[in-house]
Amino acid sequence: MILPGPVSPAAYEFSWNDELLSLNQFASITQNAVGGVCQLLDTQVTGQPVVVYNPLDMPREDIVKATIYFPSGLPAVVRVYDGNGIEVPSQVISKGQDHMTILFLAAVPSVGVSVFDIRESETPCTIDTGLSITGNTFSNGRYTVTIDDNGDIESIYDLLNAHELLAQPLRLELLNDYSPSWPAWEVLYNDVQNPPYSYVSAPADIKVVESGPARITIEVRRTFVNETTSTFIQRISLSAGGASDIISVENLVDWQTQGTLLKASFPLAVSNSEATYDLGMGTIRRGNNQSNSYEIPAQWWADITDNSGDYGVTILNDCKYGWDKPTNNTLRLTLLHTPAVSSNYTDPGYPGPGPT
Repeated sequence: MILPGPVSPAAYEFSWNDELLSLNQFASITQNAVGGVCQLLDTQVTGQPVVVYNPLDMPREDIVKATIYFPSGLPAVVRVYDGNGIEVPSQVISKGQDHMTILFLAAVPSVGVSVFDIRESETPCTIDTGLSITGNTFSNGRYTVTIDDNGDIESIYDLLNAHELLAQPLRLELLNDYSPSWPAWEVLYNDVQNPPYSYVSAPADIKVVESGPARITIEVRRTFVNETTSTFIQRISLSAGGASDIISVENLVDWQTQGTLLKASFPLAVSNSEATYDLGMGTIRRGNNQSNSYEIPAQWWADITDNSGDYGVTILNDCKYGWDKPTNNTLRLTLLHTPAVSSNYTDPGYPGPGPT
């Protein structure tokens, strides 16, 4: 039992192992079930068949990443076709000795499967999906995103609704993180409310790492140097078709900075004294930070919809669960919590019986 937190390091090793075993078992069940369906499908295609499964209860068009093997030798590129023989946007993102990894845009019915045909080709896909990059500005026909010289997203313009999403640039904030009593458990209100002691900022190495008809990606590399050096890589992507509604930001962090709370800050152009948070089985509305409610839990998303109810912005998240709302128009997602530990505190992972 590790839900309360105070357990030995060895207990976490057992729980991690048990979690991986259970995830593999569930994945195996899904894979076998979809595999059984695949055996009944017509997969006689010109090239190599790939079956895509959509577990959602709604039709979906999204970017699929697949690794295709070529025992007889790699082709120059591949092109992808749907079940009706119509080409879909695709691009190659990497190659190995006998395989390549590709992206393609797939439309799949709710709780259903679709067969796609991966064909060898001498020339890449040339479908015009509206994806474009000019300098540090890129667009997919739904949004235009601009990155400033600091490496931050300074503008997200909604072309469909003629609306700017941001009041200020999105930033990675570094806040003091020190609890003398319960450093592993506690985030203090004053630390959250005080201004960040620093930001992840320039110099920024900004470059295009993907540019194709399915997806475009700009990579931003930065470092923060204090007593140690932490490295930050952000990959900001726009996709085509039905995947164009989401702006994806992948964060890869080599974290070496102690006594610090790392937060992704979203100062939005919409304003409301309350935000809506996903609880998994429902939602809850909460106000701005208060001394008894500031670092709060949520699951996959949080949203601020303007007081008028006409426009809102939702922040999606796949692995972090601590949020706060310092002002009417700002959401923050906690990415890393590395509390400072005093010299007489020997085990930050085991605070003992704390307050309830």
